Amino acid sequence: DTIDRTQALMQRLRAELGDRDQPADAGERLEHARKSFMRWIVEVWQYELFSATETTQVDGRSVTVDHGVTVGKSLGMLVVLAIGYWASGWLARLLVAGIGRSMPLSPQLARVFTRWLNWILLLAVVLLVLRLARIPLTAFAFLGGALAIGFGFGAHNVIKNLTSGAIMLYERKIRVGDIVTV
Repeated sequence: DTIDRTQALMQRLRAELGDRDQPADAGERLEHARKSFMRWIVEVWQYELFSATETTQVDGRSVTVDHGVTVGKSLGMLVVLAIGYWASGWLARLLVAGIGRSMPLSPQLARVFTRWLNWILLLAVVLLVLRLARIPLTAFAFLGGALAIGFGFGAHNVIKNLTSGAIMLYERKIRVGDIVTV
């Protein structure tokens, strides 16, 4: 009895819909495939890769917020980062050219200023992109520790040579006209 009622219901639905559950021609099949593809793209775009947790203090209470990082956010971050990279280089060159018009700079000094300014602007772009994506900087705390250790080892020779040079300049053991063999 239940099967007969279900079959009757299915026949009545098919009659009312006019067999619209299956695409009739190639145009409808193509439209159906396009919609299915777009649904798949949206699912991939919104797929959560990982979740970043941010804890803040509000009125003495600890508030924890989870921010999901999706494929769409990641690709958007990469696009903003690429545009920011281009814009920081362009802005650094523009600023150094403006400074070069007001005061004379050697080409080497201008190149050094451009590089430093470009790195500073690029750091600002990276911080902005991370802020827009709501990824807290605490997620990179371990990377900061490793970077500090590496910087310490690398800066050891530079600081040692700088200190030695300052001592030599202060004691004046080397004067103009002396021959130094390295």
